[in-house]
Amino acid sequence: SDCLGTAVRQVCHKLVLPRCGNAHMHDCRSILTAYALTRLEFKGRNILFLAFVATMMVPSHVTLIPNYKIVVDAHLANTYTALFLTSMFTGTNAFNIFFFRQYFLSIPKDLENAAIVDGCSRLGVFFKIVLPNAKPAIATTAILSFRSVWNAFLWPMIVINDYDKLTLTVGLKYLKEWDPNWAVLLAGATISIVPIVIVFLLFQKYFMHLP
Repeated sequence: SDCLGTAVRQVCHKLVLPRCGNAHMHDCRSILTAYALTRLEFKGRNILFLAFVATMMVPSHVTLIPNYKIVVDAHLANTYTALFLTSMFTGTNAFNIFFFRQYFLSIPKDLENAAIVDGCSRLGVFFKIVLPNAKPAIATTAILSFRSVWNAFLWPMIVINDYDKLTLTVGLKYLKEWDPNWAVLLAGATISIVPIVIVFLLFQKYFMHLP
């Protein structure tokens, strides 16, 4: 019971920090970047977009050692900041940018032009016109981003050394080594699924239902 209670506290702690914040940062960066690549006219826009998409073809294991070297040199090892910063340069973030850009292209420009004619600023158009129409895309990427950061295993295991800061997936791995009690392990695995189910249930109503 003590192990199970500890697991519950760990779930609540990891759900708030860093997992939810990390997934939220994924979506915020991706939305802003995708909107700029879709609606703003500037030189090299398409080349920049292709550069983002190209990062999806780079395996994460290739950048594992360089990322760790940067984290150690910046004295960020064994901190949640390392988990936040490295997520900015992953294939998941590039996919979200690609996904939002393609969705923004489906939103008619006439809606934005009409709002601008009525005196709405570019920032107002983004928050009042674009974001409300992009709820299905936001819900989709929110679930995918949360699932990605929640299930992350290799990078947290390498960069986090303090047992009190371990993420749940890594903690279950160490729990198996210390006390191979399958009842406790299965209970912890079940608990680890609950946050993903909750996030899915919260966002499923925003999904686009095709006739």
